[in-house]
Amino acid sequence: MGHDGYYLFGSITRTHGVKGGVVVRLDVDDPVRYKKIKQLFVETGDVLKQYRVTSASVSGDQAIFILDGIADMDVAATLKNHPVYLPLNELPVLSGKKLYLHEAIGMQVIDTEKGALGIIDQVFDLPEQPVARVLCNGKEVLFPLIESFIVKVDRAAGELHVALPDGLVDIYLNIP
Repeated sequence: MGHDGYYLFGSITRTHGVKGGVVVRLDVDDPVRYKKIKQLFVETGDVLKQYRVTSASVSGDQAIFILDGIADMDVAATLKNHPVYLPLNELPVLSGKKLYLHEAIGMQVIDTEKGALGIIDQVFDLPEQPVARVLCNGKEVLFPLIESFIVKVDRAAGELHVALPDGLVDIYLNIP
């Protein structure tokens, strides 16, 4: 489930210690940047509950957080497997050929050879690489959403200019 104005930060995997710490598996590119996090939002049911972070330590793709209001291990255990979110406005602004996956949705894709392909309506965050989906002439076209294929990101115009490998689009459109 998504929440407008928030992005998925990770998921609580277990408790830590007897005083209510939680371990969060982080789903972010640069975990170290979250060492000084001040708040996080835990999904409970269909709503996000805000917690103030009183202590944080990050190691690899995991972080240990001590949350204000979670005083013991039993209370922390009730949060196991709950998704954790952060506000979108806390993301650093990207420039150049970099973009966040959520930003790509709704962008018009323009290939250097084929021209306008369509609007990205889905991004699959696969372990190997993210993959974007557009409908081109009523047919699904999938392509890796990686920096080496991106020519330019025009956020103002809502356009993603790409140079896809020869033949990739043709496979989907059945063009010989």
